[in-house]
Amino acid sequence: LVHKCAGAAAARGACLSAVTAAAEAAAAAVATVGVSLTTCSVPGAPRSRRLDNPHTVELGLGIHGEPGREAITLPSATDLVDRVMTVLSAAPALSKPVEEGGSVPPLALLVNDLGACSGLE
Repeated sequence: LVHKCAGAAAARGACLSAVTAAAEAAAAAVATVGVSLTTCSVPGAPRSRRLDNPHTVELGLGIHGEPGREAITLPSATDLVDRVMTVLSAAPALSKPVEEGGSVPPLALLVNDLGACSGLE
């Protein structure tokens, strides 16, 4: 998402310092959390078995196989989204108070597959 913001600034003809500023502003406003049912394969590393239980999901894992903040029993999709939103709303980028009578700033939501599948799949 940060790259998309930088690319949009560049496509508008912004100078390099303005493109950098757009990327830095986007990065400062991003909150992210990963959710997975399986771990990734890291070349040269033994296969992780921490998510071998088919009823376990990991919340907050890293994209390179780093363990997440917690492994939980697989909840319903609705409950999982609630849990993800609780984590995201506590992130510094999203936890700024809204002044009384003020409006909530617009949000963008990007959902991806943590690199698990190619676009063709």
